[in-house]
This record gives sequence, structure tokens and C-alpha cells, in this order.
Amino acid sequence: MGQASDACTKEERQENVGNILIRLILLKLRFNYSILRRRTLQMQQYSDLLIDALLDEGFTVDEAKRIIQMREAYEEQQATQETNHHRFVRWLIEHGRLSDWQV
Repeated sequence: MGQASDACTKEERQENVGNILIRLILLKLRFNYSILRRRTLQMQQYSDLLIDALLDEGFTVDEAKRIIQMREAYEEQQATQETNHHRFVRWLIEHGRLSDWQV
């Protein structure tokens, strides 16, 4: 009978651990959502400030939005190009075409 109660306590422990893990996951999801929401608000505020600055320079709202979109597209393109450059360098190293010892 001692073994049956031990098995039960192991099952209870496993269930408790599972419940704790679920709570931690839910807590992390709520935390991540909170951070994401805050960042979204901050990005919107930043975008509004950029639009205001461009309006002060004489651009229309549509022109300001287009300029911001073009800037974001350019930054994304630059990040992609860097990534491609790093992939190429990694390939060179992996295939013995480039090393720290080459002069």
C-alpha cells in the first residue's frame, strides 16, 4: 500500500509541476503582450512625432507617411543586406576560403 500512495504522490507532483509550468507560460505570455503593447504605443508615438516634424517642414500628412514608409523599407533592406553579407562570410569560412590566419 505504501507503493500505491508513493505512485499517487508522484502523479500529484507531476500534475503540480505541470500546473506550475502552465501558470509560468501564461504569465510570460501576459508579460510579453504587455511589452509588445507598450512598444507598439511607443512606436506610434515616435511615428506621430516624425509626422509632426515633417508637417513643420511643409510636407503634407500623406507625404510624411510615405517618407516614413520609405525610410522603414530602406532600413529593412539594409538589415537584410547585412544578413546576406554575414551569410556569405560564414560560407567562406565553412568552405575554407577565409580564415583568421590569412594575410
